[in-house]
Amino acid sequence: MFCVGALFFLNLISDRFIFQCISLLCLFLILIVGTIALITDLSSFYRLINVVPFNEYPGQPTVAFSAETSARVYAMLSLYFATFLLECWFLRIIYNCNRYFNERRKYMRYCLAYSTPLKTLYSAR
Repeated sequence: MFCVGALFFLNLISDRFIFQCISLLCLFLILIVGTIALITDLSSFYRLINVVPFNEYPGQPTVAFSAETSARVYAMLSLYFATFLLECWFLRIIYNCNRYFNERRKYMRYCLAYSTPLKTLYSAR
């Protein structure tokens, strides 16, 4: 029973680790696109981060936002950055849990390999 649960837990941790790495990469790309959008004021980058609704003028690739809209963009990018930091912290926790689980599994195999439960039971007779 322990082995089946342990293998399920190991698969769950490794799958979670892979998906969290993918989401970390996506958050990093959003932060890069947001930084480029803030620096260049190009409407295509603002469309990629999908923070503010706006109507661009035909033939004009840059946009100028009001102070309220700019504050919304900065707030969303700061939330993306906070999410990125929390995701990094979560990945570290998953990695440490996986490492602890592997060490514990090796220790349990060692204990099972070198324990002598039958000799202990027969010596009491």
